[in-house]
Order: sequence, then C-alpha cells, then structure tokens
Amino acid sequence: MRKFSLYHAKGILLFLALLMSVPAMAWDAQKKVVLQAYWWDFWNGNFPNSYANYLAELAPRLHEMDINAVWVPPFYKNTGTNSVGYAPFDHYDLGDKYQKGSVTTRFGTKDDVLRMIAVMHANGIEVIADVVLNHVNGADAEDPMGRSNKWKTFRYACYKTPDGTDYLAREGRWPKNWQNFHPNDSHDTEEGNWCAGWWGPDICYYEGAYGQSSNATYNPEQGPNYMRDQARDWIVWFKKQTAVDGFRWDAVKHFPEYVQQDLSWNVKYAMPGDWCAGGEAMFNVGEFLGSKSEVDGYTSTVTTSNGGNEFLMGGFDCPLRESIKNIVDGGGYSNVSGVVTAQLDSRFAEYAEQRVHRSVNYVNSHDTFRPTFDDQGNYNGWDSGNETGGHIDPFNERLPMAYAIAASLDGNLCVYIEDLFNLSNSNRWTHHPANEEELPARDAIVNMIWCHQNLDFKYGDYKVRHQSEDLLVIERSGRAIIAITDNGASDQEVWIDTDFRNQELKDYAGGISGTHTAYDDQRFLASAPKAGNGGLGYAVWAPVRDDASFTYQPYRNAVTTQEWEMADDLGDSNCQSLGQGGALPANSTNQRLVGKIYPEEGTEVTVVMHPSEEGHEIKLALYDLDGNLLSSASGTKDVELTWNATYTGWVAMKIWNVSKNNPSQRAWVKASYQAPKKIADTMGDKADTRASIWTGNAGNSNWNDCKNWEQGKVPSSSSHVVIPDNGDFRPSVSGNVTIASLKVENGGGSSDNPDITVNGTLNIQGKAECDGTTAFIVGDGNITAGSLDNVVINFEEYPTSVDECEAVTISIYPNPAENSITVTSPFAPKETVVVYDLAGRPVIEQYMDGTIETLDISALTPGTYIVKTGKNSTKLIKL
Repeated sequence: MRKFSLYHAKGILLFLALLMSVPAMAWDAQKKVVLQAYWWDFWNGNFPNSYANYLAELAPRLHEMDINAVWVPPFYKNTGTNSVGYAPFDHYDLGDKYQKGSVTTRFGTKDDVLRMIAVMHANGIEVIADVVLNHVNGADAEDPMGRSNKWKTFRYACYKTPDGTDYLAREGRWPKNWQNFHPNDSHDTEEGNWCAGWWGPDICYYEGAYGQSSNATYNPEQGPNYMRDQARDWIVWFKKQTAVDGFRWDAVKHFPEYVQQDLSWNVKYAMPGDWCAGGEAMFNVGEFLGSKSEVDGYTSTVTTSNGGNEFLMGGFDCPLRESIKNIVDGGGYSNVSGVVTAQLDSRFAEYAEQRVHRSVNYVNSHDTFRPTFDDQGNYNGWDSGNETGGHIDPFNERLPMAYAIAASLDGNLCVYIEDLFNLSNSNRWTHHPANEEELPARDAIVNMIWCHQNLDFKYGDYKVRHQSEDLLVIERSGRAIIAITDNGASDQEVWIDTDFRNQELKDYAGGISGTHTAYDDQRFLASAPKAGNGGLGYAVWAPVRDDASFTYQPYRNAVTTQEWEMADDLGDSNCQSLGQGGALPANSTNQRLVGKIYPEEGTEVTVVMHPSEEGHEIKLALYDLDGNLLSSASGTKDVELTWNATYTGWVAMKIWNVSKNNPSQRAWVKASYQAPKKIADTMGDKADTRASIWTGNAGNSNWNDCKNWEQGKVPSSSSHVVIPDNGDFRPSVSGNVTIASLKVENGGGSSDNPDITVNGTLNIQGKAECDGTTAFIVGDGNITAGSLDNVVINFEEYPTSVDECEAVTISIYPNPAENSITVTSPFAPKETVVVYDLAGRPVIEQYMDGTIETLDISALTPGTYIVKTGKNSTKLIKL
C-alpha cells in the first residue's frame, strides 16, 4: 500500500508540475510589446519627408526582435513639413493633397504611409496611430466676428476645389468655424484643461458649439454636436482607409472623456467586424500625465462615460515610470520595492475568453526625452525645459534593469526607439535602418523583449515573491521568475516560494551561468547580477528548454485591407497632388484614380467597389505604373475582382462610368492584399506613375493642360504616353511635341473618331501601338514615329494612310519600282518632293528644278511609301 501511495503521490506531483508549465488561467492574454518608432524631430537624410519609408525598411528587423506593434507619429497634414505631427491642419489629408506648400507630410505621402502599414502587417506587426483631436492649427483665414484668436476659419482643398481655389471657397470635408472652438456662445471660456488654446485653436465638443462663418464663401450649415459627430466620422474613415490597428490618444486631459469613449467604442464595435473593427483586444491608450489616482480616475471616467461599462481606454503608467526613473537616478541607493505599489491599479480588462492588458509601461518617450545634438546627431546635452518627467539616458548602465521592471509587471511594454537602438552613433541622420552596423541595437533590451515574448510573461499570474531595497522578485506564474536589483556593488539572491516544482531553471538573460533548482517544496534561490559594472541588474529564470522550442513570432494577420472613399470633398485634383479621389462624374466616362497598393508577387489581391447607387455600370481596373492593364471587372452593383500579383510593386486602382448617361455618385473601393516583408529600396520605388496617362479631367483636349494627365504629368521627350479606353476628350497637339513612345488602349476605329489630333508636330521617337481597335491620329500638322502597330496616321495635308492617297495631281513612273522613279508634278519647279515611310518619317527629300525629277530609291527597304509634293501625294510600291 505504501509503495502504491508513493507511486500515486509521484504521479500527482508530475501532474502538478505539468500544470505549472501552462497558463494559470484558461484565457488568452492580449499583451503587446510596442515600439515608439520615432523620436522628437525625427529625421533621416536618406528618407527626407518620407519617414514611413524608413520604418518600412526597418520592419524586418522589428519582426526578428518580436515587436508586436509600432506606434507612429501623427501623419495627417500639419502646418508644414517642419512639424512632427502634433500641429494638425487637415485630418483628411494623409499626404495626398497639395496644401501648406507640399503634398507630403514629414512622415511621407499617403502612398508611402499605406505601404508602410501593409509591410508592417506582412511582418506580423500592428500599427498604432497617434490621434490628435484636442486642437488644430494653421488656418489661412480669420473671421472678424470670432472671439479671442480670430484665425479659426479652416477650409480644405479637395478634388472638387483644389489648391488655387480661393481658400474660403474650398469644400474639403470637416470645415471649421470660430464657433467650433473655445470660446463660443455655448462654452464661453478659455480657462481650464478642456478650454485653453495652448497648442492652437482648442476644439470645443459641447453640443452647442456650432455656427457659420461670417465671411467664408463655402459656408455649410452646422448642427448640434457638430465637432463630436465630425470627429467620429473622421476616425471611422481613418481606420478603414489606413488599416491601423490601435490608437494612442494625444493630450486626453484636454478634451472630454465622453468624446474619447464615444470614438473608441465606434472603432472597436460599430464597424465591419470581418475586416476593420478593433474588437475587445484593440490597443487603445490615452496620454494622461498625472499621479496614480489621476490616471486611474481618468480611465475610470472614460469607462463609465455615455453609460458605458467597458474598460476600453488604458493609461500610460506615469507613476510606475516615475518610480523607475527614481531608481535609475538613485545610482544603486534607491528602493526597488517601491515600484510594486507605484503602478496603476487599472491595468487590464477581463473578458469572457481573454485578458486584455490596457495600461502601458514605459521608460522613455518623445515627451520625456529631448536631447540636444552635435553635427552627427550625438547627444551633447539635454533640453530639460521641454521634457515631461525627465529623461533616462540610454547609456545609463541601469537601463536594462529599468526595462526588466517595465516588462515584468502587468501592462503592455512600450520600448522607446532611442533605448532599443543606439542613435547617438555619429550617423543619426545618415544611417540605413536595415543595416545593423549603422543602426546597432542594444542587446540587453532585445533580450528583455525576447524573454517577455518567448516566455509568455503575461500568461502567468503576477506574483510578488520578494521585496527589499536592493532586490525585487516577480513571478509570472508557470512562466518565469524575474529577479531585479539596482545594487551596483554586488549580486543579490534570496530564497523564495515559487509555483515551479522539481524543475531546473536557467537565466535567460544570460547574466548567471548554470541552473538553479526549483525544489519539491517549491523553494527557489532567485539570483540577480549587479546593476552596472558588467552586470545587467536582472535575471530571468525559467525552465530549461531546447532553444528550437522557442518559436514566438509577431502574430498580426499578414493581409492588409484598406478602403478608399471616392468623394468630391476628399482627395485632390491639383496637378501637384497625388491626383487621387473624387466621385464618379455625371454624364462622363472620365476615370478616377482611387489609390495605390503594393502587393507581393504570387499573392492574391481582392478589390471590391461598392457604389452609393446601384443600377449603373461601373468599371474597376488595376494598372501598373506604366499604364498597362492588369485586371478589370464591371457591374451595376458591387464589383469584385481577384488578381494574382505577377510582380512585387505598385498597383494603381481606377474606376469609371461605362456609360455617359450615369449620374455622379460616390463609391468605396476596398483592397485586400499582402505586401512583401522586405523592401530593399523604398525611396527608389516610388508610387508616382512612370507613364504620362491621359485623363481628360480638365474637360478639354489641351495636350499641355496638366489636369488632363494623371498626377499632372504632362509628357516630356522621355515619356511613354498612354491613352486609356475611356474619357470624354481625346488629346489635341499644338506646337512641337516629342515623346518616347505611345500606347492607345483601344482606338476609335476611324479618322472620324480620332485618338489624337495633331495640329502641330508630334515626334514619337519609338513605337506607337494600339491594343484594341485600330487607333487613328489625324490633323493638319506633322508626325513622325519609330514604328506603328495597329495605329493609322491620317493627315489632311500629310497623308500617310494609303487609303487617303487616291486622288493625286502628281505621277510617278515606274510604280512599282526597284531602283529609281520619275516624278512629274504640275506644281514644280521650286517644289520639294518628299518620300515618307508609313510611320511618317521622311526617307528621301529632293528639290525639283523642273516639272520632272528622277529619284534614286535603291536604298529603300521594299514596302509601301508615300510620295508628296506640296499638298499632293501618291502611293509608291518599292520592290
């Protein structure tokens, strides 16, 4: 019996030991390691005003480091590219409109931004957007009736009214008047956190904060809750358009919590759940700087606003960060145990099947960290007056210990870019992010991230096993034991109780060699190496495992789905803009450029066009940047096409009415695709069209009008010109024009329906071709071409189409001929006889002294030619 009992007891112990190696609770843990992926005044000379491309090239390294998400700066149009994002002008301009003197923002063009997001997703990494809805800045007009600062009239460029339109007549979405800001009749004050205009006109979200401008030409009526409704509409549009995965809310102390709850709830639950709703686990944190009670109070207020009860907005753990900084600044003479009581109480939300960590633990941020630099970008001092809470120097030997604290406690871990990477490396503004030598990572921070992710800290219950001035021991039950010390003189150790039993544990930080045993009585000797002087200040103890068993990878779905809304109050038709957007025009088949995506070769692309009004046939098409058609579909309801990407690179999406009888209407185009994980040269792979593509969107046939060409690209001598199979107007050439080559998608089929009219000179240096019905080029000018393929050149004064040369007043003999011909013309002498090939190129020119002239044609290639004197011509067959 005793033997049986002993065997039975061993079985129980083994069973319990196995239990300790799995999560303590039967739920999923939603926790993230977030990289704040920029510093204040971020800049890299290899990526000027294109920081999104910098991050796209950094993405594969972040994937290897097990980063879950990147927090990026605000990327809507600011007052200028000198602004890092926190002085927003137009929230609907993501770097696609020509406003404030440029298209791009400091972060990049809209195409760059959307590609960066897709590349992050391909690497399993989420993108956290920075939301600035407390204030705006940069109004270009004042209202004499306004109060206080009168520069509060905001009007925006759009497809209907681009830059060049009078500012006060611009009809871009979300116009704002002085009544939408503090002070106004409904909230007549500029005092207090909600009302002070410290960073620009301060938005008022009161129900009665609405009214009309006293001097704007475009002056739509507003109604109650105007700013709140508009902000909600914007963030829903923004999430659909960009496919960002979560939000960091700026300056949340300075606008109402009920607005934050409203907008957060809508992006989590009031959107299509199959592709864009944030859901329970959406990362969502507000930048409320304050004490523990203040930050906890803030998140609680957001929770209960509007009758809500969900903990959906976390806070940055400012009190924990203050405690960490005090320990670091203490230089080994502080009390590490204080962090336990310092941290926020509101750290995670419990749902039926998952625990979602809401609070954010951090060591540095762009607000706490403001160094001054030498010419190479190395630290040479600190702008302490602009730091909130003070900095922790990344070269401080206790930085690894600081991150061990932040990672081991409940909450999401936010890693600052200056802490993860050594940017004070004499090449801050010139390094390449993919190059590990030019941008070296700090191994200790990389290791701490690895431990947090691969050992699944947050799947284990949080237990404080020991607290003293020099040593803090945290256990994540069944996962790891983290021993932390700030003592710089000696290693620390202590016997603790643990949930591990009969297991060998090793230090995955690598600071202590060998293994320690978690004994049968669940006692364990937790050791930590000293902080500094060669020691990390922490050890991470976990069961010994084969390295191959650690397979953690960032887990965001690799497919990106983004939706473009095609409306006249969005986008921009200015020639210097991206030329995207605009509703389908009434009684017109002119195309609209939707936007661009960047799929990886071999992956499936699905695009769906949803019209606002059914019953009118619309075509949806994909093109490469050279204007070549890749795939198309049409229909009178939702139109869907699927294309297997034949290359890795940019794809342009376009829509147009099939019939000129169609009404004007908005449309939504949703693209689902997978970008590549790695792009070696983002700056060399720009989204700009490589061809000059005719649109006719200026409403005329003027070849030289930039509005008639996609992205305003009027052809140059090096241009490949594309004439699409749609549109109300065909181009007309006057003056002298030279282009590289010409492609007509589908010709008009006759000289009565020409594809190009030339009343000047058109020199096509290469090939002129047509994919469909024969294309015709007509006019009373001159044309030359390298070669013709399904293109007929038919000129009233200069016929090179054989059919046009029947009625002649000149004669040639013999015809056909092999070596020479005699030309007779009643218009000679003093005329020049010219022989043209069928591409319109002159191959022989000879002055006629009399009415009869002999021409040597022996050098000509056999074929058909046109012989012309003055306005008269005839056909020649060369044998």
